Amino acid sequence: MRQGIEVCRSRPGHPRENPRHERMQPPLKATAARPPCLTASGQQRGFGEFVHWMNMDRRREALGMRCLADVCVASPTDWQSRPAEPEYPGQWQVRRVRRKGEVIGGGMAFTTTALHGELVGLEEILDGIWRLSYRRTTLRFLDLRSRSPRVMAEPEAEELLEGIEGRGMSDARK
Repeated sequence: MRQGIEVCRSRPGHPRENPRHERMQPPLKATAARPPCLTASGQQRGFGEFVHWMNMDRRREALGMRCLADVCVASPTDWQSRPAEPEYPGQWQVRRVRRKGEVIGGGMAFTTTALHGELVGLEEILDGIWRLSYRRTTLRFLDLRSRSPRVMAEPEAEELLEGIEGRGMSDARK
């Protein structure tokens, strides 16, 4: 995400939403995980073999029976060893994620330890309901109307937002 790569999520337990990943699992397990290697370097070799097979050897009908290496080109975007800090709109509150994954914004709310030290943006989308975002990705919705912040599940936040005239979830995600 620091490099500008957008996250594509599917709902847990819904493999039809992203079937390519589901089809990848059996060969990945067979090549790199079953049986597991006794050492980390041996396990890494198995993953390396799988990556080579997927990119260099495996022919795909959708690509005219070519492999990925035949059609892929280098990204025009350079890797940034130190990407710029994210910028958020002026009306948003900006907070740095603490070591244990918490964000302070009207109380303490957990986001993820993976973002320790990163700046996140908080946008109040309704009175006491906040969207927590990292760069261009919505992470959570927070209900700060009570003493302790409550993380809202997306369907719950969607229901709340759709209940307000003229403002559905798609507007609130922008």
